[in-house]
Amino acid sequence: MQSSAASIGNIGNNIPDLMTAAQQVGYGDAKDALQLKSDVTVPKELKASQVLVRNHAVSINAIDWKLLNGNMSIIKTYAFPHIPGYNVTENVSEAMKPNNDDLLVIDYTKYNFGEILHHQNYDVVFDCVGGQEQWESAQQILKPGGRFITIVGDDPHSNLTVKNIVTMGAGVINRKFWSLVGQEPSYIFHILKHDYRHLDDMRVNYIETGKMKPMIDHVYDFYNLKELHEMYDRSKSGKAQGKMVAQIIKD
Repeated sequence: MQSSAASIGNIGNNIPDLMTAAQQVGYGDAKDALQLKSDVTVPKELKASQVLVRNHAVSINAIDWKLLNGNMSIIKTYAFPHIPGYNVTENVSEAMKPNNDDLLVIDYTKYNFGEILHHQNYDVVFDCVGGQEQWESAQQILKPGGRFITIVGDDPHSNLTVKNIVTMGAGVINRKFWSLVGQEPSYIFHILKHDYRHLDDMRVNYIETGKMKPMIDHVYDFYNLKELHEMYDRSKSGKAQGKMVAQIIKD
């Protein structure tokens, strides 16, 4: 995450030499691995496919605390200090609309939604929590041929090791097999793809038309290191209800 006074386009004289950035200095919890530096050199040697952007705000996803913790080091390693961050967009649409007033809220930390909604025959269950119990509960409420879509998987806190990859892959293949040969619900492990066309379609047809609105869990001060640590801890807890945003420039 970085606060750059740069703008899109050609590198000009109005761009400062230094910027403030949140730097990863090693693997571990945010309080140990993340530092705030105000004297980081602004990158000016750009490739033809790169632009320098002035950020007003940034947000993090579940994968960010895993990268910080080193859970993904088997496929992604860094030379420290490193500025963490990816250009990825996630949005959650509003559930409550004039024609969508049938909303039941269940505290998943206390109750099994599969038991409460048993035999309701839903078309889709979208899982943002993770854990095998979510899949087991979903099978109690999905109609034959229904879909269980997860962005987390069975173990939301697992390290990405060869053993875990094989175990996870075998589990997904097994569930997909039974959904194909029978009437079992489909198990879909969804990973967001970086495609500007999809993001632009989302912006034009959903966000700008008001069909989709981002849900903000909390806004943090980018220049307060304690708040940055709290943002990562909040993401790791799995209890955030929307995006966690670090504000760089107050508009």
